[in-house]
Amino acid sequence: MCLNKRPQRVKIRMNSLTDNRYLDRQGRWVPWKQAAWFSSDRVAERFARQHGVEVFGLFPCESYGHP
Repeated sequence: MCLNKRPQRVKIRMNSLTDNRYLDRQGRWVPWKQAAWFSSDRVAERFARQHGVEVFGLFPCESYGHP
């Protein structure tokens, strides 16, 4: 394990090839800039379950820079 590596932050992405939407903190599907950041895959998965979202993808945020 690398201690200097930052945790991977993610956004929850709608599981769709045509609709590029992500979850916000209220559990609504919104554009990228309005979407919520999650500190880990586990936290994002728990949030999605709590909001009744069963099918989704996790999108790493670091590839697009800092929030």
